[in-house]
Amino acid sequence: MIGKGIKYLRSLMRIVVLKIRYSNRIEFEIKNLKSLYIGKSVKIRISKGNVLSLGNNVYIEDYCSFECINGSIYIGENTFFNTNNKVVSLEKISIGSDCLFGPNIGIFDHDHRYDISDKPIISQGYNTNEINIGNNIWIGCNSTITRGVNICDKVVVAANSVVTKNIVNKGVYGGVPAKLIKEL
Repeated sequence: MIGKGIKYLRSLMRIVVLKIRYSNRIEFEIKNLKSLYIGKSVKIRISKGNVLSLGNNVYIEDYCSFECINGSIYIGENTFFNTNNKVVSLEKISIGSDCLFGPNIGIFDHDHRYDISDKPIISQGYNTNEINIGNNIWIGCNSTITRGVNICDKVVVAANSVVTKNIVNKGVYGGVPAKLIKEL
């Protein structure tokens, strides 16, 4: 009991530091000690003009990274991120409510360009397209969500999957690239 209290007090200290550092670029509402949890070594980066919005009862486990580089990230309520997730936005990423993310998930609304043959890939910039993840979603460990993907409500993405196209029907999806395995 005391250990959990200390865990949430440390999280509250991290939250206060984030609010001081980012002011109105980070949005959340603290209703009680457990309404937002930020684990140890969580990296948050919010560039000017962008927002990280966290709904009520969001739980971010240790070693996660949320980067609003040229875009914003919006996360609904009752959403859980397990360890070592990385969410990077150059345009916009929206995540609904009641979502569950296993460990080692990557969500990126951009990828590197490589189509200019006389220019090094590192100098070509990015292709971007926003990501929208619905409500009641479970993303299994080691999965990746790529730019431009829309995932409808009530979807399970199996572990080790790569979602490259829209998921418009509820069900279980898996593989590289992810395909329908089972309807729900």
